[in-house]
This record gives sequence, C-alpha cells and structure tokens, in this order.
Amino acid sequence: MGPTLYEDWLARRAKLTEAQAAGEAAYAAARCRVFDYLLERYRGAPEGQLEARFPLRVALKLETRAILVHHHLGPKDRTSVKNAADAHLRVGRILKRMAAQEIQASVKAPACNTAFDELEQFSKSLLAIDQTLADLNTAWLRFLRIPMGEVDLEQSIALFHRLDSYLQRAVLGELYKKIQEPNLPVKVAPLRGGLSLAAPFPIMDFYTRAEHPYAFGYTHLAWRWRVEQRLLDGVLESFEHLFRAPYYRAMAAERMRSEQANASPEIRFRALRLLCELGSFEDIGLLQDLMALPAQHDEYPGERQALFAAMEDLARKTPT
Repeated sequence: MGPTLYEDWLARRAKLTEAQAAGEAAYAAARCRVFDYLLERYRGAPEGQLEARFPLRVALKLETRAILVHHHLGPKDRTSVKNAADAHLRVGRILKRMAAQEIQASVKAPACNTAFDELEQFSKSLLAIDQTLADLNTAWLRFLRIPMGEVDLEQSIALFHRLDSYLQRAVLGELYKKIQEPNLPVKVAPLRGGLSLAAPFPIMDFYTRAEHPYAFGYTHLAWRWRVEQRLLDGVLESFEHLFRAPYYRAMAAERMRSEQANASPEIRFRALRLLCELGSFEDIGLLQDLMALPAQHDEYPGERQALFAAMEDLARKTPT
C-alpha cells in the first residue's frame, strides 16, 4: 500500500515549502494554504487515511503534461514510463504479448471440417442477423423516425434492454450519428427546482436512461468535438448533464482527468471545470503535479490560475 492522503499532503506541503524558499514554485504560498487547510480539516479523520491515488513521486522528474497524466492514470505496471524511449519499450512488450495470444488462440480454435461447413455456418449467422434486424426495424427504427412529441421513452428503453449486446451497441452508434450534427434541434426539458435544460430530443434522454458504457463513450466523443469547435451551447450542456447522471458520473470524472493531457486548451479547460464538480479532494495531487510542471508550449492564458482555483474548490468539497 502506498502513502495515505494525509501523508501525501504532508509530503507535498514540505516540498512546496522548499520550492517557495528557493523561489521556484508559482503560487507556492497559496498552494501551501490549500494543503494547510486539508491537513487541518482531515487531521485524525478516516478520509485522510485513504490511500493516495496520485502520490508525490520525488524520484521521478516528469517534464510533459501527457507523460504525467499517463503516469498517474495508467495501471500500476506502467509507472516506469517516464519518456518516449520507455513508452516505445512498453508498447513493444504489449505487441509481443498480443502476438503470442493470437498464436495460442489460433491453435485452440476449433476448425470446420470442410469449407462448405464453414460457409454454411456463416450463412446461418447472416440469416439470424437479418431476422433480428427485421424485428428491430419494425420495433426500434420506428423510434428514430416518429415525431418529437410522440416518443414513448419508457417503451423505447424497455425495448433497448431486451436487445442483445451487439444490437445495443448498433443502436447507440446509430443515434451517435445524429448527435454529431452541428445544428442539432433541441427541446427545453424541465428539471427540478424550476430549472430548464436545452437538450437534443429524445436522444440524450434515451442515452441517459440506457445506462450503457457506449452511450457514455459516444457522448464523450460528441462533447469533445463540440468543445474543440467552440460550440458552447445547450446541446453541449445536455452532454454534460449526462456526465452528471449517477451511472456515468465516475466514468466522466475519470475521462475529465485524462483530458488534462489533451493537446487542445479548450478541452483541458472545460474538462477541468467538470472535474471540479465530478472529482474529489483525491484529485488535488494530480492538479498539484500539473502545476509543478515546467512551462508547456501549449498552455492557455491563465491555465495555472485555473488549476489552482480547481484545487481550492476540490479542497472545500464535502466528501461523498
């Protein structure tokens, strides 16, 4: 087990003190106050005894944003990746394992007796798919064409969950083609508290209720494209509304962490805003390490101030 959050905060506070004395760390005094607040708030508390997910690595000197995020978010056995040479070595090992697995699978795979048997099996599978698609056409594809106000969301969700996993992915992919449209029509969906949300109808309602990893993946791709194109509208807000749904919340938080390595400043900034909402005080270590990086060629104006503000927001959040 690695250091606890409290131990990690102590170590980071000490390192910041050294950097502040040497005049090396931007916002050092302000960051020290964040760690002072955490150390006071969680002294003796069980939350502070959780294992630090993003512990300080004194022995490693990570110079780029992408390598740092990869180092923190990758599996334990990837912690040796510190530069491009390490990355090439790591990829080479993975490819060798994949080749060995393919050879092993080809040896174990049952072979058909004749080419005719193989063709017959393939034909039967096509017929089964054709029949399933015919059933789907009468029941599901009608959903994609009926007028906006006539969609029975409950019935559509029930039908979706009766499909096998392959067809579920096909349906979600078909809907993804529609949420990619730049001028997606929106409706105003009522929310609790008298608020309203502009949303593509009925696709985002359906994606949210589907509770499927592919629905999140497709929404994230569409979100990323709209942010890059600076289409900061109600459609984008509806994507982020899905990210906040209980089923998708942890997935979205993890994706927003990984987006801190994105080459697009727009995506990093929007992802950081969402991480403040979806993340926790555990993310402060990651943000602190990003602030400690040397100046990056693609930093947006005020990026370090935004990282510090996110640290403050996460420190004040109530643990869930």
